[in-house]
Amino acid sequence: MRLFRATLEAKGYLHFYASEYLKVTHVSDVLHNWALMFALNDVKSNPELSHRENLRGINFYCTAATPMAVERRTYKRNPVPEDTGAGKMGLMEIEYYLPGSTFQFYILSRDDSPPPDMFHYGKKRVPCQLSPDSRSSGWETSVVPCRPHDSIEVRRVAHLINPLDYDEIADVSYAKKVPMKPSPLYYLAARFSRVLVANRVKVVIPNLEASTEWS
Repeated sequence: MRLFRATLEAKGYLHFYASEYLKVTHVSDVLHNWALMFALNDVKSNPELSHRENLRGINFYCTAATPMAVERRTYKRNPVPEDTGAGKMGLMEIEYYLPGSTFQFYILSRDDSPPPDMFHYGKKRVPCQLSPDSRSSGWETSVVPCRPHDSIEVRRVAHLINPLDYDEIADVSYAKKVPMKPSPLYYLAARFSRVLVANRVKVVIPNLEASTEWS
C-alpha cells in the first residue's frame, strides 16, 4: 500500500448538495471522503446497502479534500412549479464551485498503483483532474512514507477524520466537529487502532488490509 498526496482541480462547474435553507443550497467547505471514494473507484451505489458496505473492497481510500484555491458562485433557477399562495413560481438559489477550483487530500492505494489522472465527481459528474501536489514532480515523488500501527496515539491529526471508517478510536483528547452529509467529519486527537500513520505530516489512514471494517 502507498499513500499519495494529491491535488484535485475541477474542470467544470462543480455542483453537489450539502445544505439547503429557505431555498438556498450551499456546497460544503470540504469534499466528503465517501463521495470522493465512490467517484474515484467508480462505485455504483446500491441503496439497499450502507455507504460503508458499498465501499468495502475498494482500491483507493481517500481523506476528505480541503480547499486550496476556490471560487464560488450562485445562480437562480425554477426547479418545479410551486403554489406559494400568490400564484408565483418557487425560485431556488444554487451555489457551485467554478472551474479551476482546487482541493488537496490524501489517497491510499491498496495495490500501490497511482490514482487516475481524471475522474468524474459531483451531482453533474464533472471532470476533475488529479495531480501530485505542487511540491512533487510526479506521483512517485508525491508518495508519503507511512507505517502500520496496531494502536497509536496521535495528537491533532492534520486532516479531517471520518470516525465510521476506523476500527476503534479511543482516549479522545480533542474533537472539532464539521457537520456534513452523509456523516459528520472531525479534527481529532485520539488513540487509533489498526491504522497507517505518516508521522511527519500526522496523517492517519485505516489499514485496509488489517482493518475489520475494510478487509
